[in-house]
Amino acid sequence: MLYRQRFKVILALLAALVFGGPSAFAYRVLIHVGHAFTAKELRHSDGWKEVAARADGVWVPYAWIRTLKSPAEQDTVLSHVKSRAFYLAAFHWSPIFVGDNRKLPNPVIDAGRRNGFHEIWCMTYDESRYGSTLSTTAIQRFREIYPGYKLISNLRVFKSKRFAAELAGLDGLSYEFNVLDYRRLSRHHPEQKKLDNVVEAICWCLDHGKTIFLLLPPGDDRPSEDNRYIEAMKQLLRDLDADLADRYFQSDRLFLVPATYNCIKRKVHNTPEKRQGTYANTGMGAALAAIDYRDQPNFTQSNQIKKNPEKSTGDPKPINPPDGGKGMQSK
Repeated sequence: MLYRQRFKVILALLAALVFGGPSAFAYRVLIHVGHAFTAKELRHSDGWKEVAARADGVWVPYAWIRTLKSPAEQDTVLSHVKSRAFYLAAFHWSPIFVGDNRKLPNPVIDAGRRNGFHEIWCMTYDESRYGSTLSTTAIQRFREIYPGYKLISNLRVFKSKRFAAELAGLDGLSYEFNVLDYRRLSRHHPEQKKLDNVVEAICWCLDHGKTIFLLLPPGDDRPSEDNRYIEAMKQLLRDLDADLADRYFQSDRLFLVPATYNCIKRKVHNTPEKRQGTYANTGMGAALAAIDYRDQPNFTQSNQIKKNPEKSTGDPKPINPPDGGKGMQSK
């Protein structure tokens, strides 16, 4: 059995080299460090040690810098994270970052450099534009101001033709959507559920050499009640596994970023990662569920249902902490 599994892994690696396209490893999970009270919860390592030890890096928004104003506080939080592989600095398109009198150094980028992260990317967005995606002019301006940094921009609906020029100038994109809403019809694509549009975006990006980040806040539909956020997150993992071919779901150019911003209104905390042996209804609980799902031994053989959203809810694979806990109850 061991030799057979190794042989399959070798074949997958050879296929990736020969045929190109998305790499056959696994998606990556980033820690969203939050803001307001969710940022302050991470100042102490208790409550998120497992995620801190196993995540692939961090997603740091400017709101976090505004909450933890002291570089010492910022460094304390980042010191808990084991991996120094990847850091994403997220900030809005504003004169304080891109104007002639902009802040130097950029405080969001500087926190990553100061803490020795190896690969630093930027996500910049413009709320005045449709989907908050940067214009081609802004993308060019960013390249002039921040040479050497990979750039992604945000969007909330994927339209490859409408955003063709912008996508050509970006290294990837951030697809932001509320986890509790992903099974509903998209008002921007009346014929598609949000999940269908997300799958379309993932496939397009990976087929075109781009990196895609799924930015996953809970949404406003009472996410703090009845474990609604974590249950929706677990169902999303199963649905992505069902609807994506292995070469996409197992690509290391797909990032998942559970996030707890707008937390004062939504009342979703960042910690703890577990309660009574099962995933907590928190940002770190959602991150740990994504990490565990990816790291289970049979992950590369897990995808049994392809391209069938109506059947995806029947995927029998449980998502439970490896040390026990309650079974998943789909809603």
